[in-house]
Amino acid sequence: MRDFSFSSFFPRDYNPSYCEYEAIPAPWDAVQTIEGWMKSRRPIRLTITGTPINVAVTIRSFNYEPERAGNPGDIYYDLTLKEYVFVDVNKVEITGNKAIVSTQTTRPNTREVPSTYTVKPGDNLTKIALRYGKKWPEIYAKNKSVIGPDPNRIYPGQVLTL
Repeated sequence: MRDFSFSSFFPRDYNPSYCEYEAIPAPWDAVQTIEGWMKSRRPIRLTITGTPINVAVTIRSFNYEPERAGNPGDIYYDLTLKEYVFVDVNKVEITGNKAIVSTQTTRPNTREVPSTYTVKPGDNLTKIALRYGKKWPEIYAKNKSVIGPDPNRIYPGQVLTL
């Protein structure tokens, strides 16, 4: 796995000599974003424009220095990243003296979806749809006669067809 390290700065003001686009974030907003990514401990994507670098990485260290002499408002930083490798799991089936490796790209959905659902307080069609891997317009279409013309008005106790 590769390591990436670089130093740069978040400028307070836009300058076309070193800024690719005008809508740069405020320096402290950029610091908070990176610290949030680091705390999440999840991979992020490093993409460097004009190069073939497009790699999933984790943040190993992020150090910053608010202002340097002559540059008030700019934040200088050092960032160290480590390449992240997603793990694929293969299923091995053994029959007799033969092993067969099957590779699945997605996990099979073994959750059973009931045929009906009774609405509870606080429910809405989006919550119900997400809970059962459905889309809310599909649930509404099947239950228009029960719900009525407004899909936002469902009531506890209504029995919906999934």
